[in-house]
Amino acid sequence: MPSDADKFIDLYRCHAPAWTRQRGKKLVERQCLDKFIELQSDTPSVLDIGCGSGEPIDRYLLECGCPLTGVDASPELLEIARDSLPSATWISADMRGLDLRTQFHGLLAWNSTFQLTPDDQRRMFPIFRQHAAPGTALTFTSGPA
Repeated sequence: MPSDADKFIDLYRCHAPAWTRQRGKKLVERQCLDKFIELQSDTPSVLDIGCGSGEPIDRYLLECGCPLTGVDASPELLEIARDSLPSATWISADMRGLDLRTQFHGLLAWNSTFQLTPDDQRRMFPIFRQHAAPGTALTFTSGPA
């Protein structure tokens, strides 16, 4: 039986264009992202875990000069991201088994980990650590709201 996280992946795959339109390009997260960037080195490399279509958060990070790698389990969302933000690196992977064998100055998991089971959420912390360079800033959302 598929987990709720697997059901979310299927929904995002099926409805990628609609989700992207509904999310829109309005950046309401600017204040949090500015603090996230401030906590890092001058040109921080950022890993966005559960990046979706890259809009508007990854666009903003790229405009701020952050080299960006986005990971999402929906190839359909990543195709949208690649088309609109070709300067980033986009990787199709399920965050629950992520192993990129590299580290980043900033880790972002915005509106992605709350869709995991509580056990899977806890298992994300070793994955975060594995991808974290010394002094890495981690910003994530949790809970249903």
